[in-house]
Amino acid sequence: MSQQNNSNSEAGMAFALIGTMAVFFIAIIFAIGAFVSFCFTILCIFAWHDGLTLGKLTITREEARAFVWRGLLGAFLLPMFALFCAVLFDTPIRDDFWIYILIAGYAGGSVGVGMLLHSDEQQAASAMEVMPPQMIAPPPPIQRPQAQPQERPFRFASWDDEEERQ
Repeated sequence: MSQQNNSNSEAGMAFALIGTMAVFFIAIIFAIGAFVSFCFTILCIFAWHDGLTLGKLTITREEARAFVWRGLLGAFLLPMFALFCAVLFDTPIRDDFWIYILIAGYAGGSVGVGMLLHSDEQQAASAMEVMPPQMIAPPPPIQRPQAQPQERPFRFASWDDEEERQ
């Protein structure tokens, strides 16, 4: 009978656990993104013509239209990319996955691109901040050059230096 301890089963279980957690995490992110894009799409439909203000949240009609159009563009481009990859790599996509690809494209186009644009606006705004006037140090006063004491002119030493010192 062999007493070989094989640790491959432990490593396999660890990788399976990590893979399961990653799939679960991706599913949660997908569900949150789909829910947020659905809620904001409903608000954007109400704000389509006149804009909408709910407390501190204000959605202009341009923002509402841009949100929906970005979502529709993402819902078109992601399935086209998936189809391109399926043809290129000769890998079939199951028929029941297409609805998830459409939803992910809409959520990524509307919410994802919206978040990227918002972060770019914040970075541009922080780059435009100017230091308040009281924080700017005044220029140093102009100093006139002072008269330097005149130095003795240079002369070469002679061989009889010891005689001159005494």
